[in-house]
Amino acid sequence: MFKYLASVEVDQRQRVISQADKLREIIGGSRLIQETQKRATDIVANHRLVLAWNVSGIQWVLAPELGALSSCLWEIRQSLVNELHLPVTIAVVPFQGTFNATVKNLEDRIRKLKNAKAGADGSPSAPFFAQCQILPQQAANHWYPSVWRDPQRRRRALLSEEACQREQITRQTFADQFKGFAKFQTFSGGPPIGTLPLEFQDLVLSEADSYIAFVKADADGMGRLLMRLDWDALAKRLGTQPWQASLEFCTAVDQCLKGAVREAVDRVTASWDPGSRRRFPVAPMVLAGEDVWILCRRDLAFDLAVTMIDKYSELASKNDTLQTALEVTGLQGQEKLTLSCGVLFAKQGFPFEVQLDMAEELVHLAKERRRSLSAGDLQGCLDFHWLESSAREKVREMRSAALTYQDNGKLFRLYTRPWTAEETRRYLEAAKELITLPRRKLLQLERIVRYGDELSEVAFAQWKGTLDPAEREKLDKAREKLDKAMKSERRPNLWCLVPGTSNEYETALMELIELCEIQRPP
Repeated sequence: MFKYLASVEVDQRQRVISQADKLREIIGGSRLIQETQKRATDIVANHRLVLAWNVSGIQWVLAPELGALSSCLWEIRQSLVNELHLPVTIAVVPFQGTFNATVKNLEDRIRKLKNAKAGADGSPSAPFFAQCQILPQQAANHWYPSVWRDPQRRRRALLSEEACQREQITRQTFADQFKGFAKFQTFSGGPPIGTLPLEFQDLVLSEADSYIAFVKADADGMGRLLMRLDWDALAKRLGTQPWQASLEFCTAVDQCLKGAVREAVDRVTASWDPGSRRRFPVAPMVLAGEDVWILCRRDLAFDLAVTMIDKYSELASKNDTLQTALEVTGLQGQEKLTLSCGVLFAKQGFPFEVQLDMAEELVHLAKERRRSLSAGDLQGCLDFHWLESSAREKVREMRSAALTYQDNGKLFRLYTRPWTAEETRRYLEAAKELITLPRRKLLQLERIVRYGDELSEVAFAQWKGTLDPAEREKLDKAREKLDKAMKSERRPNLWCLVPGTSNEYETALMELIELCEIQRPP
């Protein structure tokens, strides 16, 4: 019989990954956190204890007595802190009552400990004599006077111990992140390093603009499901123990997420040739829990995101453990496990930490749209943003200031997103019709939609008159596809009435121009 439940959780996982400014170091930070799964599994097995939860950065351990648990936790701490140089929080609670009640006590305990660690401890520090925040007995600064060939390594102020470890593990295990993809399964020794993206520059499609795409995805419905989920009730339905049910559940989510990513990456890289001079156009960074971070070439981002949304929903709907969890919570028919994405297009070299913040906001906006859908139409949603300047502004504020205006007592929006997955496919199909139109003519539309209520309609009609019959046919086909996507009342030519309003209008033309620019070959 188990008497204790412990949690080992890596602190500030996003910060560990995003604080680097090189692609290899960012992926290395992710690799460090993924390594916690394997190390914790091996250590717990050696101590003959039981894992009740095991995802990247979070492990729950069950033990019959405190001595065995303390020995196991100390070894896990030694491995994660001293070897991987990751900051961790460890909490232990007695097993009281049901497993479900014990888990809630554990989560409360770990949250309090994390909040306590977030405060300042008042310890003195100096810029050139700073202690490592993870290993206080070691200095955060390093000076290598003997390495005279490399001035960057000879003296690097405030170079922390964990940064050195990240560089080392990246060199050793960088190729492991790509092993599961179809294009590298023919290589017996693993992916050749010369075919992999080592720098942000390797993911640039065109030197003319240097843009790359950052795709961030998050599972929908999981928070609502976990809030209602009773592990003891789930275990009864599955015919197993509660801790085994929790492990099965987190494993099922992890498998669905990784399966969706693998199929999506294989799809968008199907035409890539390992023998070509171009490196692999996708760099997965985080595939853990409910989160996905992927960097890729900008022309592949939408196809990657939509395929990932579709595959995750398909895999989750076929997974017995996840569907049983929905039944146990009474959410069957009310909730659906889907994936929502934010896609940010930014120039390579733009601070990655800022990209992460903006991508998170896009995911939040996509989830807002998803929550507005009816129970019978639940699906993943997508939002995107093309970052043209280095101003660190919020996406919502930028749209309100630059893509919205009032005229003649009416409000006009030059955007329609966030989109559902179905709408995204329609928009992409419409953009494929327009991408063959002369770029000069398409860019004229950006000025036309800003003329105001009636003038923009007149200008749009005149613009259509400049198209030849073949071009007008492509425009009509694109508009037909948009009619199916927007599902709203259309004015004579240009604007659509925003559903649920009487004087707010929107147009998709600006977004179609952006889609054409994003997917246009160099």
